[in-house]
Amino acid sequence: MKTKYTHASLITPYRVIHDGTLLVENGKIVGIETVTPDAPDFETVDCGGLYLAPGFIDLHTHGGGGHDYLDGTVEAYLGGARQQAEHGTTLFYPTLTTGSKSDFDNTVKVFKEAQAANKN
Repeated sequence: MKTKYTHASLITPYRVIHDGTLLVENGKIVGIETVTPDAPDFETVDCGGLYLAPGFIDLHTHGGGGHDYLDGTVEAYLGGARQQAEHGTTLFYPTLTTGSKSDFDNTVKVFKEAQAANKN
């Protein structure tokens, strides 16, 4: 699949490129342009000036969407992950609050179950 995102404000590590074009092929960025290239084999999406940014990384989170990872359920992890994804986070590191060793051990076990159950 090839997609060309045009008329976007592209957030890069160095600057924002206004009215830029982002080329994506098979889920990977293959080009960032300041002009709209002729790429007829790409499906075109006109972003109308909206921002495109890389996925965010949350280095410290206790949950999300009404869930706490210390709840000790697969749904807590999957629900927290859904909340993160809805806001542009593509990687996060679950963080636990203070709890007992058995709570911690159970949470690690449930985290592994959630990883196996995650289909997104």
